[in-house]
Amino acid sequence: MKIRTLNAVLLTVLLAAAPAHGAATNELTVAAAPGIPFRFLALSDPHFRNMEKLPQGLAGYRTFLAEVKSLKPDFAVILGDICGEDPPALAQAKKISDESGVKVHYIHGNHDDTGKFREAFGEASYSFDHKGWHFINFDSVSGASGWLKADLEKVPAETPVVFMQHYMPTGNGRLREMLEKHRSALALSGDVHGHRHGMVG
Repeated sequence: MKIRTLNAVLLTVLLAAAPAHGAATNELTVAAAPGIPFRFLALSDPHFRNMEKLPQGLAGYRTFLAEVKSLKPDFAVILGDICGEDPPALAQAKKISDESGVKVHYIHGNHDDTGKFREAFGEASYSFDHKGWHFINFDSVSGASGWLKADLEKVPAETPVVFMQHYMPTGNGRLREMLEKHRSALALSGDVHGHRHGMVG
């Protein structure tokens, strides 16, 4: 099975009944399981700073989330490198997102302080289910492959999977082997500060 991979700075993903590229450059439609279509937004590598040091940093994040809320996505995901230059700002980013009314999932990046990240957001690797899809937020910096294998073993083969991590997953044969057992798989990543997409497998 081919696994669609996407690396993007900002992307709106629509999980719908049929695969097609959206009209906007930063929107992608992916074939979904039968059910209600839904949208989520993926953002990577914002490198927010403390407001006292760089006002347009976290203050801009507050404005950004207000705009995101107007789009009415089911949730948003930040694919790592959240506040790399200012680790204490991670807690501020969490506070701003909690106050925004937008559900935000955070992924650990290589520039994010591990201790401060866990203080703000909890465990770096976790999964959740949403409208028939299984979402995996994986800490590719630490690389807890044992946890990932155990999580996927609990997911029925017919359940579509969205795999999200900071580093690009290309060239990872073990990851491909684990994901290709599921009927549909989408992999999202950050790190390279640009837009790329392709297929693995």
